[in-house]
Amino acid sequence: MSLSLLNRFEGYCYLSLERRHSYSAQQMEREQKALAFLQEQRDHLIEARDRERRESKWLREKIEGIIRRFEITERFRTRSRANTHTV
Repeated sequence: MSLSLLNRFEGYCYLSLERRHSYSAQQMEREQKALAFLQEQRDHLIEARDRERRESKWLREKIEGIIRRFEITERFRTRSRANTHTV
């Protein structure tokens, strides 16, 4: 009788380990999928950040060019006004 009880206990332990292993494998698979998703999201955010930096750099350079042209035009106007007043 005690042997039967021992066999039953061993069977229960084996099933318990199987369930735990199966749960662990499923849990690991879910965690790996979640990690892959987060890595993909991180990559998208890095790409977006880099694109934003490139675009803002391009826009900044464009604005600086416009400001330089405006300043050059203003200097030219003030010189030409100064020249007309001296004549």
